[in-house]
Amino acid sequence: FQQIMSICKIEQSQTNNHVVRTKTTTTTSKILTYPNHKKPTTTHPQDYGILSVVFQLYTTPKIHFKIPPTVFYPQPKVDSALLGLHFLGPTSLRRRLAGVSPAHLRSVVTTAFQQRRKTVRNGLKKLALEVYGGDAERVKEFFERSA
Repeated sequence: FQQIMSICKIEQSQTNNHVVRTKTTTTTSKILTYPNHKKPTTTHPQDYGILSVVFQLYTTPKIHFKIPPTVFYPQPKVDSALLGLHFLGPTSLRRRLAGVSPAHLRSVVTTAFQQRRKTVRNGLKKLALEVYGGDAERVKEFFERSA
């Protein structure tokens, strides 16, 4: 996560606010996955996670086109895609964050996706306990209201 955040910070501080990279289609589909995709597909696997959240928060990602393995030497055993990342400017980013502190957001996102097989709710229970001073009943009420 820290590497992703540093890439975003570097790109935001530069005059060039657009990056184009070749990535595997697996990686690009993870970046472009949105929540609530019930059925995994090639373009939307059930891989909504930290890559999806961070890249969709700080950039407008777009797959320009797919690249077959035949254009590389030696040929990889995976398909690739040309991924464009348009980094948001400070004003757009502030609007998207809607008053949330970047440090607090980083803490929530990191905590939510720290354990691979857990749901976001289960991943956030520890953080919620910290926020509510260890009061498990208030945490339970919070998650019931949020459902």
